[in-house]
Amino acid sequence: MITQQLKANPKVTIEELARERGYVQRAVFRGAIEVQVATLTIEPGQNLADMIEVEWKHARSTGVGGSELPALYDVHPQVSRYSLFHDKANGTRVEPDDKDTAFGVYFEDGTRTWLARELESEGWELYRPEGRSLLYRPGFIRSLTTLDGWASRKVTKPSGTMEVEEAIVEVKVIRPNQFDAWKNGPPLRVQCQVQQYLGVTGLDLGIVAVARLGADFKRFEIRRNDVFIRQAQALIEAFWVDVIQGRAPEFDAHDASCELAIELAKTLDPTRDMVRLPESAVKIVNELLKGRAMEKEGKALSTKAKGQLAAWIGSAPGGLVPDGRCVKHTVSNVAGGLRKTSVRQLFRVDDESED
Repeated sequence: MITQQLKANPKVTIEELARERGYVQRAVFRGAIEVQVATLTIEPGQNLADMIEVEWKHARSTGVGGSELPALYDVHPQVSRYSLFHDKANGTRVEPDDKDTAFGVYFEDGTRTWLARELESEGWELYRPEGRSLLYRPGFIRSLTTLDGWASRKVTKPSGTMEVEEAIVEVKVIRPNQFDAWKNGPPLRVQCQVQQYLGVTGLDLGIVAVARLGADFKRFEIRRNDVFIRQAQALIEAFWVDVIQGRAPEFDAHDASCELAIELAKTLDPTRDMVRLPESAVKIVNELLKGRAMEKEGKALSTKAKGQLAAWIGSAPGGLVPDGRCVKHTVSNVAGGLRKTSVRQLFRVDDESED
């Protein structure tokens, strides 16, 4: 099967993989390189689109994408540094729940249509990538980008000359319970993602289009922050050295020097109505994360950790771990009319995830 042939090798760069697999490459934007992912052979019984998707995921395993970067800052709602490490080191791709992403994909085209109309009145023309592609930038080691789209327009400079202005486009779809996280603009994890895109493309402007389900559309702009881009690139490169050398991060991966995580912690209050957990909860939470990352091998460990956390939380809506993380849980009916309490989600500060 093709999935067995495309085993992740963290020592291989996207440039080396593109040459090896024969992917078409071309220069785009301001010095970025687009890699058009394709499959060279069709395996018996395999769908062509599925095979290209496998190739794309394999290519993506050679670096850190913009949507993965927030995990290195501990602000990703679904992926930790620990699980991202194993994803890149072993090719065990960490995928969000289908139910968390499928509805977003369904509404993305409508959001693009709305954005295209909005931008048209300002002289912008909206574009979207064809096929499956990745962008990288020479010198930005292990930074990869997959764009939802980009926009361009002609503008007149004060000198009277014409020039082309370009911007990257990111599309998000959010539920009503996520509206508050966006009331002051894109959450920090989205800003993190867009800044990485700006770093790879060399562009100065990111346009974020948001479909608020059951409500309306909103549009935000994010300007390039070179200080953050340099810091993020250094973080990616250091992370990849650990991947190659097999140095897994701590399970909780909490870094008190992370300014983004600290700022996020100051702006949101996850502790309302939650009980405070004992100091030993730090170890239990780490075991839960380890169990999730180990998948089948860690199922018993994860189940034990969930049971202990559920016992501590009791009837409260959640628990606040001493190191700042939070645990939510749900109570559901099971066969025989019994009530089952289970840990539902673990998160650093906020639990809403947009697609």
